[in-house]
Amino acid sequence: MICHCLFTRSDDGFVRERHGRAILKEGCPDWAVPYLVKLADEYVIQILQCIYDGWRELDTEAVRDFCRLNRRSLLRSYDRMVSYWNEYYREEYPHLEDYVGEKLFRRCFGYPYDGSR
Repeated sequence: MICHCLFTRSDDGFVRERHGRAILKEGCPDWAVPYLVKLADEYVIQILQCIYDGWRELDTEAVRDFCRLNRRSLLRSYDRMVSYWNEYYREEYPHLEDYVGEKLFRRCFGYPYDGSR
């Protein structure tokens, strides 16, 4: 599991995706949550989809707890994800709420955006 977590930071998107999938498949322990949350601010939509598919039907309370405790980091990751959506996927998904990254942050991470920072 430690190796999978380390390889989520590879400079190769295919490697990041493969190891992210492995973490999800093997059952993500609480200490590995930060590695998958960090993957969520990626520009590679397949990685976002992989994480969303792995977590959307699960109880993600441990993930939400991590995000609540690390709000500043979550806000930065969210902003980065939105920036990539705007740059690469806005034509395909003109409404942010239809983009998998937005769904991941709201449904799985409990993203608390209410207009205030």
